Amino acid sequence: MSTRRNILLVLLLEAALSLHARPFVTDDAEIAKEGKNSISIGYSSANPQGVYDGSGSYIPFPNGDSRQEQTVLMDFKYGAAFGSEVEVRLPYFTGHYVSVSKALDLTAAGLGDIWLIGGNQSVENSSASDKAAFKVGVKFPNGKSLFSPGPAQLPTGTGTWDFMAGTATREKRAPFILYGNFYYVYRLGAASDTFAGLPISSYNSSERTINVGPSSQIRYNIAVEYPINTGLSFIMEYNGVTQYEAKATYAGSGLDAVPALSANDTEFYFARSIIGRASVGASITPTEKVLITGGASLPVASSTFYGGLMIFANLSIGL
Repeated sequence: MSTRRNILLVLLLEAALSLHARPFVTDDAEIAKEGKNSISIGYSSANPQGVYDGSGSYIPFPNGDSRQEQTVLMDFKYGAAFGSEVEVRLPYFTGHYVSVSKALDLTAAGLGDIWLIGGNQSVENSSASDKAAFKVGVKFPNGKSLFSPGPAQLPTGTGTWDFMAGTATREKRAPFILYGNFYYVYRLGAASDTFAGLPISSYNSSERTINVGPSSQIRYNIAVEYPINTGLSFIMEYNGVTQYEAKATYAGSGLDAVPALSANDTEFYFARSIIGRASVGASITPTEKVLITGGASLPVASSTFYGGLMIFANLSIGL
């Protein structure tokens, strides 16, 4: 039984579940004013046609294989005192994977992992056009875990606790507005008696539990906004995620479990991966408190990741 369908889906979630703000994925350094709220609803849809392997080579899906993924991300912000804000990101994910050659028909539907993020306005110049913010966050394992997604199901979360810290900047360099983010994410390890929906004893008959070690991730985003007029802007963006290698050992013997877990294509969970996407689109501001963005993105310079077009849209409302 191949489990690559489960592993790569988690990598797709890493990219899709960030769509929440202006410009697209890149965070704006603007912090919500004290006592003010905002709500954003983002939607993304992807229909991958193949995958980039560990060397960066593109491999089309076999004939008869198909997959579709949609994500709705709800983002809530509240402006606190001293130039700070609290943010909650709540995703809902659906997916469908069909493989004729492997006789598989798998689906996913449910809430994903929840992010709780705090931000502080560390820099703001006199004109208020250039800003910088420092952000920290924690991800709660709320979704159906990769370790045990359920019969004929795909996971909607990683099943791990993650911690994030980094910066967001915004600079106005007429006629452009430049945005940049750099975040470090530390993923805690986890112990489990299943992996990819299979009991650990199916990988090693003398073992019952594995210990998956911690791993880390670097996220980097760059965006350029060109305001055409007061209510319309053209946006170009690059988003990158580098996921570093993870380890796994058997709890009983302490031996390396990765070779056995990788026998069914699960090496993609443990291997180093690079997700790079280039996006183009536009933003519309019909009123001072409403922002609508939309566009499309394609993978570039990726490895161990899907290849295919992703379309997205986002509605933000200030309260």
